[in-house]
Amino acid sequence: MFSDQYVPRDPGEALAAAAVNADQVLRSLQQRVERSGELRAHDLDALRTWMELVSRLSKAVLDAGVDERRVRIAEQQGAQVAAAIRAILSDLGHSLSDRRVLQVVSTRLRELQA
Repeated sequence: MFSDQYVPRDPGEALAAAAVNADQVLRSLQQRVERSGELRAHDLDALRTWMELVSRLSKAVLDAGVDERRVRIAEQQGAQVAAAIRAILSDLGHSLSDRRVLQVVSTRLRELQA
């Protein structure tokens, strides 16, 4: 179930993942209760516990600015990719000012989004 290899990750990423995982558990509990058609005391306790945990983790994610950090990282990576593409084209004697080169590069980058 768990990997023998520990790969460290950014604390913000781990926090966001914990919030998502807790929310998935909460939703699973809610679905189980809905399917059974009855709300027993232990179900209510479990739902309350997971709702509180999801709320705390979600607030911590918001307070930590995890989403904003992800956007900044994505923007930085995009700038690095753009710089690499320009350098590669330059090394090959091409330029983005050439319409054909620009068209090919644009088409290939759009394919990444698909």
